[in-house]
Amino acid sequence: MIIEEIDIRTSEKEAREMTNITMLASSLVKNPKKKYVDLKRKFNNYIIFMILMFIVILTFLVSTKRIDAVLFFLLGAYFILLFFTFSLKKSWDRIYKRFNNNNINNIKMIFDNEGIEVQSDNQNCKIKWNQIKFFRRNKYVSVFIPKDIIRTYMLFISSKYYEQVKQYIKDNNIDIDIIEE
Repeated sequence: MIIEEIDIRTSEKEAREMTNITMLASSLVKNPKKKYVDLKRKFNNYIIFMILMFIVILTFLVSTKRIDAVLFFLLGAYFILLFFTFSLKKSWDRIYKRFNNNNINNIKMIFDNEGIEVQSDNQNCKIKWNQIKFFRRNKYVSVFIPKDIIRTYMLFISSKYYEQVKQYIKDNNIDIDIIEE
C-alpha cells in the first residue's frame, strides 16, 4: 500500500496535537489508551497560578516583616517550579514551531510486510513492524508509536488515512495494537 501526499500544509490543530503527543510519548508507551491533554493550556494555567502564588508569598513577606527558613524554602521551591514550567513551555513551543512550519512538501509512505518506508523531500527512513508498539487514532492525526521512543521515529499520518491503514494492518495480520481515542 502506498500513501502519497503532495504540497503538505500542517494545520494549527494538527501541529498542536502532534506536539502534545510528542511531549507525552513516554507516558503513551506505558499506557497507550491514556487520554492526552493540551499541554500549552496546562502550562499557561501553571504560570498564572505561580504568578498568583508569588503575590501571596510577597504579601505574606510584607505583612510579617520576618524572614525565616520556611519562607526561604517556599521561595526556593517556587523558583525551581517556575524554572521547570518555563523550560517545558519553551520545549513545547519549539516542537510546535517545528511541526507548524514543516518544510516537507511531498511525502510518500510505502507499507509492506517488513514495515513502513517513508520518503520525503529531505529524508528517507524505514520503520519495521516489530519496532512499533501501537497505531493510535487521535482527533486530527494518527500516529505509530514505537516501542523505543529514543531510537525510533514516531510516524504521524493524517487521520483521513486511518481506516485505510487500519484495514491494511488487519488484512496483513500485522501484530500491532490499534487504539482509537
